[in-house]
This record gives sequence, C-alpha cells and structure tokens, in this order.
Amino acid sequence: MGACLSATAPRALDGKKAARPALPPSSSSQPLFSVGVIADIQYADMADSGVEGRTQRFREAPGKLAEAIAELSSLAAGGKLQAVLTLGDITNGNREDPARNPADLETVASILDRLPHTLPVHHILGNHCLELPRADVLGRLRFPEGGGGNGARSSYYSAILAPGWRLIALDTTDMSGHTQAGEGAVAESAAYAAAHPLSPAEPQMSAWNGGVGRTQAAWLAGELAGAAGAGEKVVVAGHHQAGPGAAVRRTHAAWNWEAIAGLVSGGKVGSAGAAPSSTAVLYLAGHDHCGGYAYAGGVHWVTLEALVEAPTGGNAWAVLDFFVDRVEVRGRGSVTSRVLEC
Repeated sequence: MGACLSATAPRALDGKKAARPALPPSSSSQPLFSVGVIADIQYADMADSGVEGRTQRFREAPGKLAEAIAELSSLAAGGKLQAVLTLGDITNGNREDPARNPADLETVASILDRLPHTLPVHHILGNHCLELPRADVLGRLRFPEGGGGNGARSSYYSAILAPGWRLIALDTTDMSGHTQAGEGAVAESAAYAAAHPLSPAEPQMSAWNGGVGRTQAAWLAGELAGAAGAGEKVVVAGHHQAGPGAAVRRTHAAWNWEAIAGLVSGGKVGSAGAAPSSTAVLYLAGHDHCGGYAYAGGVHWVTLEALVEAPTGGNAWAVLDFFVDRVEVRGRGSVTSRVLEC
C-alpha cells in the first residue's frame, strides 16, 4: 500500500496558504463553537497486527475511546462542545472470529453512548464498518432517518453544526465492492470498477476504497447549493480521502475522488491561485491511518490520524475550534494540530 506521507508537512497545491502546523495551547479568543472528532477506532477483540511497519492495537481501542469520551463529555458539560463526529471504521471486523463482530460493535457503541444525550453525535460509514450488515451499523449508531439513500436510515445526510455552519456527511462506501443487493449503487459499483481497473494510473481502485454514486453526487451538489444560498459555510466529511495532490495518498482515496473534489471545491481544484471557497471550507477524512493534509481549490483537505494506531499509553483524536476566520485543529496524542485559515 506504500509508505505513509508526512502528516506534519502541509503543502499548498494552488499557490494559496497552507495550514500552520503549530498550535498554541489555547486561543486568545473564544471559538464560535467546537466539535470533537475521532477517526478509525477500528476495535476488534483480536491480537494486534502490523501494516506498513506500524501497529494496529485493536484491543487497546476501547480504553482509548473511553478516555476521549470522558474528556469530550467534560467539555460538553462546560458548554465548550456542540457536537462529536466519528470518521468511519468504528470496528475493524474480526478476522479471528467473525461471529464476534456484533459484540465488537456493541462494545464501541456503548462507550459512545456515554456522551451526553443532548450532544449531537454524527457518524460516517467506513469500509470496515461493512464487515457487518450496513443496516445494523446504521441502526445501532442511530444514523438519521430518511434523507440520503440506503433504506430507513440515511448513510449520507447533512446537519446544522451551529448557525451559519453545515456538516455534509458522505457515504464513500455507497459505490463499493462491499455493497450488497438493496444497498447503495450496486450495479453502478460493478460498472465503475470494470471501467476503472486497479492500475498505477488509478491506484485508488483497491477493494478497501469506495466512492460516491450518481444519486449521492446529485444530492451533494444540491446540499452545497442550498448552503451557498443560505450563506452557510460547510464542513464535508467522508471516510475516504478526496483531496488532490501528493499530500494525499492516492492508494487510500475514494474511487471517484476527482468528481467529489470537484463538487466540494466548486470546480476550483486544479485552478492556480483559487480563492477560498465561500461554501465548503474543510473536507475531513479518516481511512489513511497516517493522517495527511493538502490545501487546494480553496478547501482544506484534512485526514485525521487513526485512534487504533495510537501508541500504548497514548491516544488520537481532536477538538476542532471554529472561528470567523479560521478553524483550529487541537490534536490530542498523535493527531496533528493545525490552524486552517478560511
């Protein structure tokens, strides 16, 4: 799958500003609102495994998550947190005993249930989530009802984070080799994969990635247009990376990342000197456990480091503080802190 890129070396790809990686312990002014973010918890009741020279500490994940949830709950109780967002791969899928998969999901979900019931909690689907039936994951994690596709509960949806700010949560497993009958874009997935075989020119076409189908893409365009009409700024979240440039690993990108990036940036990705978007400010992803960053098309493309690979005794999650002119990523543990001007 290739080696990790440096998560601490931001680069601007269109001549505009990049993130400043260093972040002071506290800002001199109060944020408009804050959101807790966790990527790739990826719990399974099984032994550690290695990938690309790194260790996935599956059984340590619940303890690290519980620590994060305790701090996030405290922030919420103090009025300093308005929502929590997880970026997919809540569980890993148990290679040692797949029969444990439902219990593994329940272990993680029950820890997330410790958050205050008045605090909005938003989730997105990851490829590992589909080791269980999609409907089971959507139901247990209380995805919203109606709206985007995939049955009674929506695998993609939008939500208001705070006045003037909207979250658009994508399902980048919609078009996927994991998609089953009655879920997502099944026929479209097969046709797209056949037309775009895995190759050096299209390294994103691996089975562990996925994409956004036509119906969801039209929905995304409509949501972005609606946000622009309402004068809202937007945070887009998807499990798979969609950002352009060498700062984002193509091996871990969504199948149709270029189409997603074009919609999110309003067609400005690849345009030299593109001005900041008045609508989409930030695209958040997980999936690539190393993390990553790019600035292009007026959008900050941020991949959060994975909780499952946090060192023993450490952790990996973040609080995002939203200001009028910037978003501050305050990383905990191995998550990189950044100041994203917007």
